Parts: sequence; C-alpha cells; structure tokens
Amino acid sequence: MREKDISRHSRAEQKTGKTRGTADTDQDLFTKEQEVNNLHRRTMDVLLAAQGLTPPQFIALILLREVDRPCKMSELSRKTFMSPAVMTGLMSRLIARGVAKRSDDARDRRLVLITITARGRAMLSHIDESLQHLSRRFSALIPDSDKAAALRVLNKYTEFLEAELKLMTGKVT
Repeated sequence: MREKDISRHSRAEQKTGKTRGTADTDQDLFTKEQEVNNLHRRTMDVLLAAQGLTPPQFIALILLREVDRPCKMSELSRKTFMSPAVMTGLMSRLIARGVAKRSDDARDRRLVLITITARGRAMLSHIDESLQHLSRRFSALIPDSDKAAALRVLNKYTEFLEAELKLMTGKVT
C-alpha cells in the first residue's frame, strides 16, 4: 500500500473513529518494509557505482576489511556464498584496480591469500561517509520525540533478523 493510501486510511479512521484491522496494519508494514529495502538497495547501487563497485565486490571488500588478515579464496567464497569461480573473477578485478592484493601462503604455495589494500580501505571509508551523511540527513527529518521510538523499532527488527538468520543458517551473525 502506498503512503498516499495509508494517509487516506488514517484520515478515514479519524473521521469514523474506527481503526483498520491488525491484518491490514501487518500488510502495510510488510509493504513499507519492501519499499524501504528496495530504495535502500537502489541507493547502495548508486553509491557503489560511483566508486566503480558492484554489490558482490563491495561485500567481498567489507569482508576483507572485517577479518583484517590475509584470507584464503575458499574462505571468501564460503563466507560470501559465492562460487570459487565467481570469487576468482571478482578478486581478479579488485586486484587489477588496486583495492585488494594477492599473495602466496608461506607454508603452502598452492594457496592464494587476499588482503584489502589501503586504497580499498579508503574506498570503503568514502562509502561509509556517504552512508553516514544520508543517515544524518534523514535523522534531521525525524522529530526528536520520535527518534527513541524509531531506534527501539530498528533494534527489535535487528534482533529479529539476527535470530531468524541464525535459525536459517545455524550460525551466529
């Protein structure tokens, strides 16, 4: 349901004193969640494209930054749910751009290790700053009296998704 439709329903509720059913509200929440997720994905696509990154490349760079050590290609593939072949191509492109670096394992020369470079870290920092700027601009639109409630809802949603992800994968996030 669109925002205009929700507003129309809210005005009708005010006039009649009747509220819509829980099922309608649940559907509205689902619809709004899908809309926000889609807009967030599109926003991320634009931010990443400005840096010449695809979403899978971004995910791989984030993982390299988080682990903060040389990573085996097999570990990167497993943690990102990408096939080894896809990961190899993806890493070749990131290495060619200078945002990741390939090295051989000192104990087993068959293993290829990947690390994020300073240039890769700087690229991620720029993206982080852009996201923080967007967040601050959005936060400025929310009345202070609503911010605590919004944070409680987002925290509850985060806890729920973490628990669901754990159930789906058997792993802690």
